[in-house]
Amino acid sequence: FFLVALGLSTGAVLAAFGFIEPVLDAFNHFQPLWFAGTLVCLLLTGFFFRSQRSRALMIALSATGFLTSGIIVMPEMIAGYLARPAAPADAASYRLMTYNVFGLNYDMTEVAAMLAHENPDIVAINESFPEQPETLHGLPQSDYPYFRLCSGDNLSNIPIYAPMPLVAP
Repeated sequence: FFLVALGLSTGAVLAAFGFIEPVLDAFNHFQPLWFAGTLVCLLLTGFFFRSQRSRALMIALSATGFLTSGIIVMPEMIAGYLARPAAPADAASYRLMTYNVFGLNYDMTEVAAMLAHENPDIVAINESFPEQPETLHGLPQSDYPYFRLCSGDNLSNIPIYAPMPLVAP
């Protein structure tokens, strides 16, 4: 029980530091596991630990993981239940596709094939390395003649392709 709680809590804490290191960001894919697992550990601690000291340690360990994961998970869960205003009936509607290549996908012909298969109106390629947009640019141009590159840092760019001009607000 202790090792399970330790593993779950450690995963939750490592995921929270994903904004610093991309390897740690991979732990965020398991947020539902960290959140639910540490909650179960927190709730079951009283059944498995009778000693006051052991129980306090397990509550602290499980609560640390649960609260750390909760900081990330709860805003998303709450946002899913909030009412959103409906779009006006005459508003234009577009399908946006985000495709995360994580900088390691160098077969841009497969990326272009995925775009052709899904046929979205606007495409944003997430976590691409600087040389990838250069390779991809030109493959989908017949469907997406407008292009804009959003650069964050030297490691990651977000190329955006659209059938209409992309203008900054």
